[in-house]
Amino acid sequence: METPLAVIVNVASIAGLCYFTSCLKQENFKLREIKNAKVYSPARLLAQLAQSEFLNNLKKSADNPNEYLLKAFIEGYTECDHPIQSIIDEKSKLVHSLYFRDKMYSNDSITKAKAISLPNTRKAEVRAPLSFHLRDPSKDTKCLIHRNLNVDAHSALEKIAETREYKTLNLVEKILVYLGLLLELIGIITRTAVIFRGVKIGTIENEFGILLGDALTAYGEVIYNAKEKSLRIDAPQYILQDKLNIIKKIKSNIYGIQGKMALLLIPFLITSVYLTRKGLAYYKMLRRRRMEQRLDKLWKTKSVKMKDDYKCIVCFDRPRNVIPKPCLHFSLCSICYNQLEKKSCPVCKKMIMDIIEVYIT
Repeated sequence: METPLAVIVNVASIAGLCYFTSCLKQENFKLREIKNAKVYSPARLLAQLAQSEFLNNLKKSADNPNEYLLKAFIEGYTECDHPIQSIIDEKSKLVHSLYFRDKMYSNDSITKAKAISLPNTRKAEVRAPLSFHLRDPSKDTKCLIHRNLNVDAHSALEKIAETREYKTLNLVEKILVYLGLLLELIGIITRTAVIFRGVKIGTIENEFGILLGDALTAYGEVIYNAKEKSLRIDAPQYILQDKLNIIKKIKSNIYGIQGKMALLLIPFLITSVYLTRKGLAYYKMLRRRRMEQRLDKLWKTKSVKMKDDYKCIVCFDRPRNVIPKPCLHFSLCSICYNQLEKKSCPVCKKMIMDIIEVYIT
């Protein structure tokens, strides 16, 4: 691996880990917030808010001094004066609708393609009335829920209606249909991952929604008007059937982020080890060069005449300038000492624990 490439991969891995760490913190914060939020019916929450101790612990609205804010789940039965009609089944009255039209292929029933699954809201038409109420099942109290088309309502949606429109196939298309089915069946028998949607055979319309009168739970910032004794949620974050639905979803998101972080750790660790080794090798090279530069002063002292008794006993050329410890035999030059495979004194063969360098000036 080239060093510049390793640096790029390492930096990209660090950036990815930082990003996913931030996402993980947000999801964990969201999970704690959801777990700590209590589930109320409108009547039970109004009874709690009637207690001054409970009310005084809530945050006041900056826009209206009579309004108090708290994050909570409100459960009840959907009620609406002006519900929307289903696009496919006009008899169905809804408080939330998710409609999509898609192409239908011959192998959709085998491959379980997107035509028979809950669609992505970005590719679907989302509709809802301006507002609806969650009525308490036991008392005549309710909470007003204002429309939020971006609300996460997938766990509360149920299939309202479906229509299919088939087109007339020519001979070639009919042959391709049978060949596609045969291919998928071979894949199922041989347990091979064959994903072939086949030939376009028509269009499919699906609508998912929340029916008028359904039991529902909404989560968001509940606004309590102390003067009017009313409850409302202006922008619900989640519309669901049960609190556990969203907890499971957030935990699934957390596991997904942790999996991505684990994958990013692999290139990060590999490049970190590689760059660390390269750095240590470069550091050793710098140390060796500095040592050679210090020794240059000694080699440049050519006017000093030296007897053979003071030359290194290994190379018989350079002057001795290393005293090994603990034996203290003055017999080596620093270059020959650095080249020793076994750090032992060439005179007494004892292991060298440390050295003293001597310089002639």
